[in-house]
Amino acid sequence: MARLSDLYGENPWWEDPGAIETDRCIMAWEKSRLHWMPSVIDDFTLDKDAVYTLRGARQVGKTTTVKLLIRTLLSRNVKPQNILFYSCDLTGEALDLYDVICEYLMHRDREKSKRTFIFLDEISSVRKWQIAIKRLWDQDLLKNCTVIATGSHTIDLRRSAERLPGRRGRLNEAMDKVLYPLSFLEYVMLADTSLAEKIRPILNGGSGRDKHLDSLFSGRIPPALRALSGDIDALNLHLDDYVTSGGIPWIIDQHGGRHTIPEDSYTTYLDLMLDNMVTFERKQEIVKGIVSALVESIGWPVSWTSLSKDLGLPNATYALSYVSVLESTFMLSIIYQYNTKTKLTIPGKNKKVYFVDPFYFHALHGWIVSTEAYYLSKKFLCDGQNMGHIVEGIVANHLIRMAFRRSPKKSSFLYTNYLAYWRYGPDKEVDFVYKDRGVEIPIEVKFGRNLNKRDLDGIIAFKKATRTKNGLILTKSVLSTERECLKVPVALFLLLT
Repeated sequence: MARLSDLYGENPWWEDPGAIETDRCIMAWEKSRLHWMPSVIDDFTLDKDAVYTLRGARQVGKTTTVKLLIRTLLSRNVKPQNILFYSCDLTGEALDLYDVICEYLMHRDREKSKRTFIFLDEISSVRKWQIAIKRLWDQDLLKNCTVIATGSHTIDLRRSAERLPGRRGRLNEAMDKVLYPLSFLEYVMLADTSLAEKIRPILNGGSGRDKHLDSLFSGRIPPALRALSGDIDALNLHLDDYVTSGGIPWIIDQHGGRHTIPEDSYTTYLDLMLDNMVTFERKQEIVKGIVSALVESIGWPVSWTSLSKDLGLPNATYALSYVSVLESTFMLSIIYQYNTKTKLTIPGKNKKVYFVDPFYFHALHGWIVSTEAYYLSKKFLCDGQNMGHIVEGIVANHLIRMAFRRSPKKSSFLYTNYLAYWRYGPDKEVDFVYKDRGVEIPIEVKFGRNLNKRDLDGIIAFKKATRTKNGLILTKSVLSTERECLKVPVALFLLLT
């Protein structure tokens, strides 16, 4: 178990506040071309007693986010000894974690009258970590403390709610934050300064996004979006890059600097994914079979029963247990079918499964096919239908982020309450149905080919079934108002989600 003397190595700012500048994560961030600043940093209330979690996939930047936050606190003259960073993979039991934090809280140089900030990295590696936090809270040891614990999966979030009732702070917000890969908007704002200057006033500090979305959902194209349509070719060039690199900061940095992505970057991600599977006692050969089936069915509904039969698994529940781990580690999103009568999803029907980030798809595709992943990704994306499926997945996960941002119930947010797909025939469907606050709107993604009248069939069928007035078709370049719906370029829509 770590003692106070052991913690100095992880907290060099205790002796020299300037030492944060030589931190490995900070130095890598400074060397990066992007200098991305995670927006989630602004989501933490730092002047209240609180226990937050920050979740996200491996290598998405959680530790860097924490180190950037520590640097910010030091720049605000927070006493260095009042900031603790602890890598929880150094311990495995709740009691050890409890002892480490107690040892720190007794630190004689810590100014107890001032707020203390405790950062616990990869807390998911500590078995039943909530027990340690509960005891510390009940003993009033976390008074005047803000705790932020990072983790790479959501499986223990339910246990957090069960074991920490009333012990996470009295704040009217979601205490479990998620760090996603960079959105397309964040990507463009970092990659293209001239476009960023045009986009920034349209966003109006963020409030403009929902205003323009409300216009689209009401069947009107906002003037600001029309003004930006002149830049659609430039935006589509960035989208072409984004479908290859995704939103992983260090991958974007490599891709933009070399116009390729080294094979060892894909391997690094793959090793981390397989390490997650070992943690949850999942067999590699079954993981490979599951992933292969999901890659082959991207953009199409799948059945857990069919999946289990195809792979020779015992039953549908067994297949679901693997998919659930992939979802809980932020690799996949599962979209359920929508019932227009009940306005609810139908869990028993086939599901559509999307990869949370394009880079995840390409890394796993390369693993399955045993081909150099970057070459395979470029070859795959040359096919218009394949490109459309990847873009559809990007839209799915941006709609999930949008739903969370717009939701008034962030503390109990489930994206499946807001987003679904709809079937209206044996082989006909609407890609997405977004439902929230009186909005029930069908969204079709038609990217990479010329549009025809039949592309409106799904929108028309949904409007007849629900009597909703509006719909959206997301195109490659067309921005227009049709009698049945609006046509909006995907790249423009992604800037608002």
